[in-house]
Amino acid sequence: MDNDGILDAEVQVAAGDEFRTVATVQNATSGSWLATFAPVRTSRIRLLISRSGGPTDHTDVWELEVYGRPASPAETRAFLADRLNALRAQSEAAVTALQEIVGEPANWPKAGQQALEQLQGQVERLVRGLADWEGLARDAQESLVDLAERATALATRLRERARRWAAAGNERMRERLQAVGDLRRRGRAAGPVFRQEHGRVALGNDHVAVSVDLASGVWQASWTSDRPVAIFGAGFSAEVGGTNLATGEGAWFVGKSSDALGEAQEVVHTWRRNGLRVERELRVHLAQGVVTIGGRIVNESDRDQPLGVFKLLEVGKGGWWLVGEPWEAPAAVWVQGHSLLRATPFASAAEASSVGTRTYRSSGVLALASREPSAALVVGYVRADEAGPDLAAGFRLDEGGESLSGVLRFLGRVLGPGETVELNRAFLCGGTDGFMLLEAYGQALAAFSPQPVRTGATGLWCSWYAHRMGMTEEKVLANAEVAARHLRPLGLEIMQLDHGWQRGDITGDWVPNERFPHGLRWLANQLRERHGLKLGLWIAPVDVAETSAVFRQHPEWLLRDEEGKPRVNWRWYWKPNPNCYVVDATHPAAYRHIVDTFRQLTDWGATYFKIDFIAAAGGEHFRQYDPKTTRGWSVLRRAMQAVREGAGDSAWIRYCQTPPVLSAGLANSAYGGDDTLDAGIPGRFDVLRDNALALAAGYWLNDRAYHREVCDMSVRMQGGVEEVRVRGALMVLANCSISWSDELCYLPPSRIRLMQQCLPPGNPPMRPLDLFERDVPSVWQLRLTNQAESWQVAGLFNFNARPEPRAVSFSDAGLDPGAEYAVFEFWEEKFLGVHRRGLELTLPAQSSRVLSLRKITGVPQLIGTDMHLLQGYHEISRLAWDAQHGVLSGRYRRAPGLQGKAFFLVPAGYSPRFDFPLSPASARLTHVDGPLWMQEVHFTGSEFDWSIPFETPKPPAGKEPTG
Repeated sequence: MDNDGILDAEVQVAAGDEFRTVATVQNATSGSWLATFAPVRTSRIRLLISRSGGPTDHTDVWELEVYGRPASPAETRAFLADRLNALRAQSEAAVTALQEIVGEPANWPKAGQQALEQLQGQVERLVRGLADWEGLARDAQESLVDLAERATALATRLRERARRWAAAGNERMRERLQAVGDLRRRGRAAGPVFRQEHGRVALGNDHVAVSVDLASGVWQASWTSDRPVAIFGAGFSAEVGGTNLATGEGAWFVGKSSDALGEAQEVVHTWRRNGLRVERELRVHLAQGVVTIGGRIVNESDRDQPLGVFKLLEVGKGGWWLVGEPWEAPAAVWVQGHSLLRATPFASAAEASSVGTRTYRSSGVLALASREPSAALVVGYVRADEAGPDLAAGFRLDEGGESLSGVLRFLGRVLGPGETVELNRAFLCGGTDGFMLLEAYGQALAAFSPQPVRTGATGLWCSWYAHRMGMTEEKVLANAEVAARHLRPLGLEIMQLDHGWQRGDITGDWVPNERFPHGLRWLANQLRERHGLKLGLWIAPVDVAETSAVFRQHPEWLLRDEEGKPRVNWRWYWKPNPNCYVVDATHPAAYRHIVDTFRQLTDWGATYFKIDFIAAAGGEHFRQYDPKTTRGWSVLRRAMQAVREGAGDSAWIRYCQTPPVLSAGLANSAYGGDDTLDAGIPGRFDVLRDNALALAAGYWLNDRAYHREVCDMSVRMQGGVEEVRVRGALMVLANCSISWSDELCYLPPSRIRLMQQCLPPGNPPMRPLDLFERDVPSVWQLRLTNQAESWQVAGLFNFNARPEPRAVSFSDAGLDPGAEYAVFEFWEEKFLGVHRRGLELTLPAQSSRVLSLRKITGVPQLIGTDMHLLQGYHEISRLAWDAQHGVLSGRYRRAPGLQGKAFFLVPAGYSPRFDFPLSPASARLTHVDGPLWMQEVHFTGSEFDWSIPFETPKPPAGKEPTG
């Protein structure tokens, strides 16, 4: 043992569920020491340090080496046999304990059922391994030792869970459920309830019940579903100038109110401290189970007041929350940083038994979901103009939520005499369906947006992965010619120049460089007049390189450090690699500079802007010009406002990495996630996996608060077929704008065809059905309706490096449980049969499959096409079955010159009618296999009308009359 400060220690080895000491070291003085002991049979060893030296100016590092004779195969087998016997006893003890608490296994919490099933499976594997011992390789024998240790740990945890479940059924849990029930009874009604008694006011409707203590301001809420979703002991506090302005005596108003969500019941508490008036508003909205919390601070003094930390929502000591039952930690949807949407699924069986506590942190929104029973709570902000919208929660296994907070950090922002600052407004809603609650929050974001939200998709080409810094106006126009021929008729509108069009190839000076000698106005005119396309631009409006004219001429426009000097943000990645700084949008002249820059670019003809690096303005380590704004958050909001003001309402503004609560109303579209890189880079499928997670976790934002995007996609030849299919499926199924980034002039027809299959853009947002179940949600559902019919599409993804199964549950998808559905897969053009309850496919590694799910009609019907991934949403405008004449007819819409295929299911008893010899009235179908037939279409115009005659089943012959 290399000693670095250890004085006393014990060497311990695992013995069953515990550790026992086999050697001790006392008063160690040498740089290393050796502890010896009699041989023991163990698979785990640890060093327990009971005394060490005093503090040092370095980190102590202890390197432990263990020497011993490896156990022989016979000794290992004997060890496993002993461990197996112990495991059986532990498993039986856990089952007995659980049965005493909750009865038979069918009644156990799902976490217990899963853990027991996993333990029993591990025991069975050990039994088989011991039976086949002599035939196993040595490494397989050793792997059984690891399995035995994992099983032992799981059995121990399961037994501990049984004890905790027994405790959870005791007085504390009963008291909490009783409190929830009492609150529900007070607030349950068919209409709004106001009741004031015993120093409390009760508000409620048929969705939620709320009670507020008029002495302390503490409140509780219980959503009136049949599953426990509740918050108890929620308070408020505010810190100004180092003084806590906790809820105190003051005036109360109880009455009616209204806001963007409609009519509400409202409790307003107003109190005064240190020359400040604090107003807290709690509203219960009548039409839905939504509670909102907001308020304001008014400076009634004659001096500046520095604002600190405000806790709009604080559940701490003595408070608690419940979402379903506390047998496992809730799954969650949350925001990492300020913009990256993330989802944490339910824990696996082994993890669910080992995670004692879990902490959740988020910005903007936090959704917590219970699996058993199905329940959810969404806490978010619908307005956050002046302070970062921080959220946090703590959960303790088998007890429930122990903390919940919504914090506003004003970071010393100055509130001047007579000034008012509006607090962020929080949104809380509980219920049984986490998807519906997230979608309701997305709609609330839109409702509270200070400007009308912008929704809908577009189609574009981006220069970045095509050319990077080699972009020129000639190459842009050459690609525009290909795009106009193959993609514009299907909805591609924009040719977007990425980094490399601006002077010096750096940020700060937003005028064209020598690779665009005719200027942007000329280029915009060429794109419009020659190809019917619009000009788009990448721009980083707050990033300023030290080599730019803006930096040299206006250093006072930049965010600063603590000493008042311009602060370096980062070093520009591309040559000439200058240091870069950040524009301070709280400076009036700098704000005007951003506005004027975009006005100039729109005057030159740009209609679409991809905004990059603007999130840096939200850095709290910067110091801004205006002390009456909040460091970081307010600076970012002002920069985004300046962009919209300069670009105008008609411009398309696409933000990279901006907070959802700020993007609503200011952005047309936004995304958070990694760059998707060029297709075909070995070992970088992870970027698609990461973006899929972000898209799934933020699906509820799409076309509610703004349009949700993914980074531009390359499908160049180096990418394998399955990879580029995944790239296309991610964009289409997530309802992103369709943004291609390849050199179009040299793409083979197969890749152009794939691009066309993803256009036009725009469709209903998807739902990731396994959002709370899988690390990267991989079953994406779309409900589609157009003029012709209604059906569903399911996108299945495998982001892992090995084949894996993916299943679609028709009940989870909301399909008719008594009906049958025809399933057709798009990429492989394969009929997968007729299914009633669902189906499971094994997907190749790193692949996707796109399924059309159409309800069986009993007559010939269309079940899929190869024209667009959604298989009918854009290309089928009419379908009709004429039962009298046995004719199926319809209309397709597509670009002239394209070809396509449609696939039909022809049930038994029907057959296409063919004349002999063939005539124009004959069915134009090709038999594929079994009941599947194919129609091949060539579009000479934008529409293709068709009709297919069928031989219909003959009625059974009547019986001859008998005398």
